[in-house]
Amino acid sequence: MAVTKLPPVDLAMFYGASRDFANAFSVRVTLKNPIEPEPMRRALDRAMERYPYFAVRLAVRGQELVLEDDPLPVTLVKGPEPAPLNTAASNYHLVGLSYERTSVVFGAFHGLTDGAGAFPWIKTVLYYYLCETEGRQLDPAGVRLAGEDIPAGELADPFPAGIPDTEEPMAPRWSGALRITDHTPVGPQRCWHIRIGETSFMKYTRT
Repeated sequence: MAVTKLPPVDLAMFYGASRDFANAFSVRVTLKNPIEPEPMRRALDRAMERYPYFAVRLAVRGQELVLEDDPLPVTLVKGPEPAPLNTAASNYHLVGLSYERTSVVFGAFHGLTDGAGAFPWIKTVLYYYLCETEGRQLDPAGVRLAGEDIPAGELADPFPAGIPDTEEPMAPRWSGALRITDHTPVGPQRCWHIRIGETSFMKYTRT
C-alpha cells in the first residue's frame, strides 16, 4: 500500500481542523438537466482512475499522520452536500460528491488539495458524465483522462520548504472586497452564493 508523508503545510490543515472549522471546501456546478445518479457514479469512478492521489485516507503511522490508498469508492450521495469527509459515511475519503436537482457538489479537504488542484478533477468527472448523458464524444482538449501518464510535477509539493526573506507578506495586498466577515466564524456557518458577470469577474481577478 502506497503511503504519502504529509508536508508541514498540509499537516497544518489537518491539525487546524475542528468540530467548528472543518477546513474543507465545496464547489457547486449547476447543469441544465437533472443529475442522473448512475452516469455520475460511473463518471466519478472513471475519473478517480486519473487521480489516484485523491483516492486516499488519513492514517497514523507511529507518531506521524500520513495518507494511504483507500480502496473504497468515493461516495456520491443525494442531498445538498457530500457525506462528511474523513468519516465512515464518506468511506474515509477526503473528497466526495453529492447531487440534487440539476446541481452536483464536489467536496474536498483543504489539506489534500486546493481549488487549483480540484478543478482539473471536477472537469474530468463532468467530461465523462456529459459524454455519457449527451450520447456523444466531447472534445477532450484540456481535460485529464484516465489512462494518461501522470507527470511528476502534478504530484510535487507546490510550496517551498521555507519562505524566502525577500517575500512580502500577502495580507496587506488584499483589498477586502470579497471579505464577508472580519473574523473566523465559530459555530454555525453560512454558505454565500454570489452571482457575478463573467466579464466583470475576470477583469477583477486579472487586476
